[in-house]
Amino acid sequence: MSSKRKASSSGAEQASKVPRVSIGDAYDSDREPPAIDDDELQTWKLDPQESHSDWTIEIVSEATTEGGKVTTKTDTYHVHKHVLSTGPRKSEYFTRLFQNEGRFAESQSKCSRIELHELAAKAFPAFLSFLYAPEIKNCKVNRENATALHFLGQYFEMRRLRWKAMAYLKRNLSLSSCARYYEHATDLQDSKILKEVAKTLAMKANYIFAEELSVLIEKPDLNFLVMLVQANLRYRSFGKHIPRLIVKVCGNTDVDAETFAKLTDEKFLPSIRCFEAALALLELEQAIIKPNNSSLSSLQNRCVDALIRDWKAIDEEDILTKLQKHSPLLLTQVLSRTIDAAKKEAKGPKKLLHGRTNNVVHSVTRTIYDDSSLFWDKN
Repeated sequence: MSSKRKASSSGAEQASKVPRVSIGDAYDSDREPPAIDDDELQTWKLDPQESHSDWTIEIVSEATTEGGKVTTKTDTYHVHKHVLSTGPRKSEYFTRLFQNEGRFAESQSKCSRIELHELAAKAFPAFLSFLYAPEIKNCKVNRENATALHFLGQYFEMRRLRWKAMAYLKRNLSLSSCARYYEHATDLQDSKILKEVAKTLAMKANYIFAEELSVLIEKPDLNFLVMLVQANLRYRSFGKHIPRLIVKVCGNTDVDAETFAKLTDEKFLPSIRCFEAALALLELEQAIIKPNNSSLSSLQNRCVDALIRDWKAIDEEDILTKLQKHSPLLLTQVLSRTIDAAKKEAKGPKKLLHGRTNNVVHSVTRTIYDDSSLFWDKN
């Protein structure tokens, strides 16, 4: 026992003989030290030798120049395994990587090479700041990086970062910011943020064709449009606006029958309330789904309702020409319901035969019977 103690004592004496460097009076003081600078906490910014970095992350992204040329960019970060994989803000992605280093090629090079979208690559420094020092100003969430940080939180499995980004977005999402969040979320394919944007637009349907929201039409995303239509189930404010948006987007995009059925589902779009959109939706359904002519579809019934609300406009030649492309059943429905609407407005059979009412009824009737093949085979 005594020999062991002597050995231990001897070792302590040897350790105490390590030479010390004179640090001057500045460090030999009990005065309050200066405030910690933000950069002092972000050791990933330091030289790897100075910060004792034990891991490297290379972020590879593609950027398109104003001239349309695509360039590849690689940003290198010298980080620390314990920061990435421990503590309440840790990344489960890196935790698994470091716990199973022998199974991954990165273990040999001590480097993770990760390809990210340009938006996520730009937000990566803020992502690291969140890990190293979450309260400093450099990791603040803002309109330009909120979607990217939410994406990075999902990619690297960091619940706290995802929550922080989403909480910021919900507090600051407005009509003026919807377009930016929509654009970023479609680029990063972040369905949860797209859903939040859809909710906001659902509450502000009257502004859906505002100039700042033109990106919805210029850069359409069908999945987002489905979310927007489904949001109508809660807010019921899309009588005119969503049908017009569906027409514009479907007119410029290849839409399959399943997606079109979702967009026009009666559950989410119970009424059309727009004459022009009703005509266009009838044409789109005819081209995309090719409905059975033995009975009217749910969408056809809603479109006929929209046409009858403004039945006097049916007298116009171009509208009659468009209607003539549809089934006899649809045309007869338009005729019979036009007569009913005219009778209701005229409030009596005598008034029905005069003026605009008479013209509309006869125009629709003539359109049907001019094409006799609608009712019988000429042979």
